[in-house]
Amino acid sequence: MTGHCILVKGAPQQRTANDRPHPGFAAHLLRNAEMPWPIAEIVLQHHERINGAGYPKGLHKEQILLESQIIAVADVYEAMISHRPYRPSLGKQAAIEELSRNRGLLYNADAVDVCLNVLSNEGFDFNDGNANGTRQKG
Repeated sequence: MTGHCILVKGAPQQRTANDRPHPGFAAHLLRNAEMPWPIAEIVLQHHERINGAGYPKGLHKEQILLESQIIAVADVYEAMISHRPYRPSLGKQAAIEELSRNRGLLYNADAVDVCLNVLSNEGFDFNDGNANGTRQKG
């Protein structure tokens, strides 16, 4: 199935590795980036899940870079609260419930705890453009 079909017809219930190319594509783009971190591998692994249910390699917790586990939590939250061409936003509460329900199963427990703590911070607004999550004055 092509990306165009996903956008036009909606997201399929079951996808194959060929339907999920963006981690590999992004890693390929970053393969020569000179950074103090293995950024291409971090991006490649951000859809891996600690129980091995992720993709593209089906890695388990100890095989997944910590940075990838952290990005995975942020990515899930952002994906669920954002509108997609094939579905409306699922909402902040659904995203929080997903992370809480799968804490330690799919997602790194410490990363989920930190994420939920940041989200519960009064004044944090994911969409306000304020990167540190604190209330802007003025």
